[in-house]
Amino acid sequence: MRAGLRLLLDGLRGQRRPLLWLLVWSVVEAVPALLTGKFLALALDRGFLAGEPAVGFGWLGGLVAAAGVAAVATRLVYPQLAAVVEPLRDTLVHVVVDASLRVPLHEANPAAVARVTGQVETTRRLVSALLRTARQVTLAIVATVVGTTVLAPALTLVVAPPLVLALTLFGLLLPRLVDRQRAVVLADEAVAREATGVLHGLRDVLACQAKRRATRTVETAINQQAAAGKALARVSSLRILVVALGVQLPLVAVIASGPLFVREGWVTTGALVAAAGYLTVTLAPAMQALVQVAGAWGLQLAVVLARLAETAQAGSATETATLPVGTSRAPLTRTVAAHDLTFAYGPHSTPVLNGLDLRVRGEEHLAIVGPSGVGKSTLADLLAGLLIPAHGEVRVGDRDLRALSPEQLHRLVTLIPQESYVFGGTVRENLAYLEPEVQDWQLRRVVEELGVPTLIDRLGGLDATLQPTTLGSGERQLVALVRAYASPAEVIVLDEATCHLDPATEESVERAFSRRYGTLVVIAHRISSALRADRILVLDGDSATVGTHADLLARSALYKELVGYWTTPDADPTDHTAAPVAAAP
Repeated sequence: MRAGLRLLLDGLRGQRRPLLWLLVWSVVEAVPALLTGKFLALALDRGFLAGEPAVGFGWLGGLVAAAGVAAVATRLVYPQLAAVVEPLRDTLVHVVVDASLRVPLHEANPAAVARVTGQVETTRRLVSALLRTARQVTLAIVATVVGTTVLAPALTLVVAPPLVLALTLFGLLLPRLVDRQRAVVLADEAVAREATGVLHGLRDVLACQAKRRATRTVETAINQQAAAGKALARVSSLRILVVALGVQLPLVAVIASGPLFVREGWVTTGALVAAAGYLTVTLAPAMQALVQVAGAWGLQLAVVLARLAETAQAGSATETATLPVGTSRAPLTRTVAAHDLTFAYGPHSTPVLNGLDLRVRGEEHLAIVGPSGVGKSTLADLLAGLLIPAHGEVRVGDRDLRALSPEQLHRLVTLIPQESYVFGGTVRENLAYLEPEVQDWQLRRVVEELGVPTLIDRLGGLDATLQPTTLGSGERQLVALVRAYASPAEVIVLDEATCHLDPATEESVERAFSRRYGTLVVIAHRISSALRADRILVLDGDSATVGTHADLLARSALYKELVGYWTTPDADPTDHTAAPVAAAP
């Protein structure tokens, strides 16, 4: 709950000026509530009951004038209210989206959609409603107590105790209301999560004839949502008792004790009528609004903010996981080491990698080979920090990748997958995506280093607009490779990133990356890629063997078999479509 409050206060911190004006105009708007009792008592005691109707109408006219001033203040409240809540929504959207994007892909939750589309908008509406009504409620309750005390202190002894009892009872109800409201929010998220999962996997559901199971899954979530709503409604019904204790009981007490108070001279008739007016006209709407605002909107806001804060904290934890206080931000060395690395794609799944130990020296070129499905691409994602190991760690220098911020990680490690990412923008924007400050001459030098000097001109020049759908697979890979080479990353991981290039271009590109500073890890697509590496890692699903080409031919039967497969007389060893090692998941 406190985290949600901090999130709200952080979002409102930049709106101090409109909040101040909102308070000022709210106080002006509350003037009639404060003056109602006194003006009404004077109108009766000195006017109508004293046989002076003109005086009575004069005091009532003063009340009407005060109401006119309040109407102007109300008109001025709404622009300030908009200046508060609209920027708050934008801030919360930024927080939720930023935190959601920091969560590893395999931990992504479809409920994040509910948070962005539903909970942020709900927060905006609730904050607006609370600011709009809570200020009136607070000032109305204060006006009732102060006004009654000014009219007749004896009446305060009748009004105050039931009001305090009602507020105490409401305070005791709040924790249960919070629990029930939180259950409703979680149930809403569960429906979004289950329904999204089923809809995204609808083809698989139909293919596996799992319609009944999918229906039961979504139906269960919907039933739980309905049950949570009913439980909230049952507890919320107790709010009626709060209004009865805080308004109806004091009103009955004032009416019952009124004749005695008037007879003893403790109050005037006008003051007695004015006190009843405070209770019925000012306090009753305020108490009803209180239980509605704090008991429904306030609780809903608290729960929704708590969920948004959990999302923000999850993203922050992903960003700075296990980062010790005072950790040095000094430049990192380029040695990459994996220790006891274990990863599975589900809690009940067989680990793709289990207890892997690996050390890649700085400036070393390592190739990874193995049959399809043994975890080559999974290892690449782990080395790049895109996946979080279930056990063990990946370290660059003396730092665990999980201890790096996204900015540090992205500037340290660059992964280029088989399917390269090219976006609709200029050639320059695509090539300089990972290093926006790179100069044009540096980009041209990079393409020369990679052995494709005509690439930029072939794409139309640095200012030309790229249309990803018009590029061939090889061209997209070259764009991504230039982007990676121009980046500041000290560790480059190429996950079959050259599979669509011809062998000569592939060799030129890989040799250029080998000459580049830093560590190079290549998921090999051809035997030639493995032969160009300083060392080769062979994965077979159960074990891992590291060595040079000659060492592995002598020590690894699997590697010898793979080399024979790559160079079979029936297949052209330079043809990547004839006998590739398929990409791992």
